[in-house]
Order: sequence, then C-alpha cells, then structure tokens
Amino acid sequence: MFVISIHSFSIDELEAGRHWKDDCKTLEVNMPTGAFTSPVNKLDCDGIIINVPGGQYYSYIHQWELYKANSK
Repeated sequence: MFVISIHSFSIDELEAGRHWKDDCKTLEVNMPTGAFTSPVNKLDCDGIIINVPGGQYYSYIHQWELYKANSK
C-alpha cells in the first residue's frame, strides 16, 4: 500500500519562502527548543529575529524555488 500526500502551497506560503530566502539572514540552524517540539531556524529579517520551524522553513523555501523556476 502506498500513501501519497499532496499539499498545495498558498501564495502567502510561497511569499514566506521568498522572504526567508531573499530578505533574511540565517543565524542558527536546527536549534533544539525542547523535548516535544521540533527544532527551529533562527533568522534575522531586517533586524527582527524570528524562529521558524525547520521543516516549514525548508519546505517553503523549496516550494518558492520550484515556483520561481517554473515561472521563467
């Protein structure tokens, strides 16, 4: 048995990926945040420090790159 999960990304999610990739500087990667939470990436976005869950960060940036490549 195979399970296929397809998740489409909204424009807001693609924009978040673009923003994180182009406008932010990565300060720390896969920082542990506790026993029952996933690690986060710490970003500096124009002086504002944000923590983004690692899986979400990589997924959104990857989808943004695919979107950008297909738009050419």
